[in-house]
Amino acid sequence: ATTKKDFGHRGALPIAPAKEKNGMKAIDSIQMKMLPVDKGAQYRFEVPDPSGAQYEAQNPLAGVVKQSQKLADNWNLVRMDHGQGIESEMTFPGSTADLGPGTALEAGQKLGILDSARPVLAWKLDWS
Repeated sequence: ATTKKDFGHRGALPIAPAKEKNGMKAIDSIQMKMLPVDKGAQYRFEVPDPSGAQYEAQNPLAGVVKQSQKLADNWNLVRMDHGQGIESEMTFPGSTADLGPGTALEAGQKLGILDSARPVLAWKLDWS
């Protein structure tokens, strides 16, 4: 039998304003949409009228990186195992931190910076 890990599911939002140099936070509004999927749940986070402020991609649930790779058109893919049969996948344009397989992540930990011209992030959850 496979033992399921417990990462203590304290959550965070997957997208948040990065602090500006003067200590003020970006003020653009963030919209969240839930998209229909056959299994699990999928969410899209975006800033519809970006001002050029920086947004961070953040890990919503503690876990371990399964895969991290650069995709076409400056997009990134990060797959994570959150334990207890919960896995997720995040895709976003911009840059990522050094996230090799096996990297342990805390909830709210910075995964990267979203492209300021396209601050959008897709988060797909899967559980068994």
